[in-house]
Amino acid sequence: MRLYAPVLCRTVQISGRSADLYRPAGPVRAGIVFLHGGGFVEGSRAQFASICRHLCSRYPVICLSLDYRLAPAFAFPAPIQDAVAAFRWLMRTARLSADRVFLAGGSPGGCIAALAVLAAPRRQARWGVPPGPLPRRAILLNGICDLTAFYRQNPEEQARVRAFLGGDLTRMPLASPAAYSPSGRWLLLHGSADQVVPPAQCRAFA
Repeated sequence: MRLYAPVLCRTVQISGRSADLYRPAGPVRAGIVFLHGGGFVEGSRAQFASICRHLCSRYPVICLSLDYRLAPAFAFPAPIQDAVAAFRWLMRTARLSADRVFLAGGSPGGCIAALAVLAAPRRQARWGVPPGPLPRRAILLNGICDLTAFYRQNPEEQARVRAFLGGDLTRMPLASPAAYSPSGRWLLLHGSADQVVPPAQCRAFA
């Protein structure tokens, strides 16, 4: 039997959004902000609860699983603002440098994580992100990287994408990570059996 170290968990508020903070009992050397899936319109921070507990019990890492704002009530770039706010909060709370805090997202959460890393200073103000440090590293788990191709190839998902874009399809290139030069450090993980977000999405950004 393998014994795991205890994990401390509590719910916190970050800019009005709920998040679950998972912390190992010992020292912390890195942090991860998790952004759930759900097609931009649903899902919750509970998706990554077991992963957060597992990581914190095995490694000196602090994890934060965030309930970012969802469409249609909140469209792009609101989730990017939430992701950056959570990143900065974890930096301050854990006293970590920007290079020690990662964003990790699944499916649409991967899209949001990528866009947050790509929110370079010239896009920061336009996306409503206050001045301050930006994430530089992301882990994309079956992430949506080419929003235009995803929209074209998945008619059943088009209503969700339109909601994410606030009904304005002309904004699609702005919200597609593949449209930007991939600055930062990336880990792209994609299952070959995913029929909704195919592996070509990962290759479009690699």
